[in-house]
Amino acid sequence: MLLSEILEENSVQSINNKTKISIDTLNKIIARDFSSFKKVQAFGFISILEREYGGRIDDLRRDCEDYFASHLKEEVTFIAPNVVKTTSKPQWLLWLAGFGIFALATYFLIQSSTSNDRPEYKEEINATKSAAVNQPIEANTTINANAAEKNITIPAAAIDSNRSLAKDNNASSVSQLKIVPKSKLWFGMMDIDTKELQNSIISDAFNIDMSKQWLIATSKASFSLQSSQGTKEYKDYHVHYFKADKNGFAEITKEEFVTLGGPKRW
Repeated sequence: MLLSEILEENSVQSINNKTKISIDTLNKIIARDFSSFKKVQAFGFISILEREYGGRIDDLRRDCEDYFASHLKEEVTFIAPNVVKTTSKPQWLLWLAGFGIFALATYFLIQSSTSNDRPEYKEEINATKSAAVNQPIEANTTINANAAEKNITIPAAAIDSNRSLAKDNNASSVSQLKIVPKSKLWFGMMDIDTKELQNSIISDAFNIDMSKQWLIATSKASFSLQSSQGTKEYKDYHVHYFKADKNGFAEITKEEFVTLGGPKRW
């Protein structure tokens, strides 16, 4: 079938009504003016005409093919499959990347859930809020705190071997609470009445004056508490919180510790 045969029986307007191809486009196709079309568009219009009029329009197809063959305009869509093929990643790499993201998300979720009860410590102990441990410590010595899981540097200004955190260990008191670490232990104390904060690292037994009211937090380490109530061992390597006064000591939750005024960060 030829295009002229269709035009003999149909006007441009009737072809427009049947194919929905605009009159301007039909006039360009009839005139073999393919300059404003891409190749895929031109053959698309031809295919619509062939579908509606029931046959292959050989002369129109041949003229269209000759036009695009003589010009250097090549559709991007014809080369797109090759580009995609050469630049696309193998499917197994996408699966691997997805698995890696899932694994990282799971790891951080677990770390977040296990660190909810861990006290937050400052890297350096403030000289105005810290006191010396029972034994003299060499100034500016870095101690690897197993419990705090980090290195804490005690500045020289914070060293005073003649003082304890709460009261001189040799002084008499109403009652005493003794903290006995298995190795090294970080712990912080807050005087409930004055809100004064103190914290340090110890490797030997340490006595706390129980004539005052204290909130106490420990790092993850093995230790025991000794008082008139007896001795209690803590070997679970968890963070612990306590309230202590002249009546003894009691373990409390983190929420209770904070509610009573305990700091979230030392």
